[in-house]
Amino acid sequence: MDKAPKAVIFDMDGTLIDSERLLIDTWRITAEKHGFDYLHFVEVLKLCIGLRNDETSKVFEREYGPDFDYRAYGEETIEIFLQRVLDGEAGIKPGAFYILEGLRLRGVPIALGTSTRTVRVEPRVRVSGMEGYFDAVVCGDMVSRSKPEPDIFLKAAERLGVSPEDCLVVEDSNAGAEAAFRAGMRVILVPDVLEPSPENKERAERVCEDLFGAADHIFGLLDGK
Repeated sequence: MDKAPKAVIFDMDGTLIDSERLLIDTWRITAEKHGFDYLHFVEVLKLCIGLRNDETSKVFEREYGPDFDYRAYGEETIEIFLQRVLDGEAGIKPGAFYILEGLRLRGVPIALGTSTRTVRVEPRVRVSGMEGYFDAVVCGDMVSRSKPEPDIFLKAAERLGVSPEDCLVVEDSNAGAEAAFRAGMRVILVPDVLEPSPENKERAERVCEDLFGAADHIFGLLDGK
């Protein structure tokens, strides 16, 4: 039987906050405005889920060439996206508060580990109503390497004072899952926009339809069921 975790680390976008689809839709506005084929654009965007901005930029440059001004397009898109978030268009993933509240009631330390920069994380967490739940928050600009490298999750474990092997990560993306595995942590996958790779499905402790399913598994371990 799997042992109970001593801490749980959550990804943000696509895991706790239903923002990935909203971000892709916002990129649609930018793509159409500048004459890009949106359907192809979406396929490139999907390759970037879970990655930090600098890594996303490299993906777009590989696809569209070195003259592709990802920074300008990205800033234009994010400005619209953040306003849509503040307007309440990014919903909360089903079961988010259920799992966070259940962990807090059981005294389990909780961290947020996201590739997104701090300045963009804070308003999302605040608007979502989740800011009081996290004992540690690690963002993409707090480490030198982002997902799929393990740095974000290792720093989160360090801030919680828990060994990596005693941490359980809840993720939606392949890049995030890979980062957690490289950190030596256990993983529950709750897929969002993309299906997990066969390898990550095999390595994950559980693949759950939603956070209610993830909660049932974790609470069962914590409660000795």
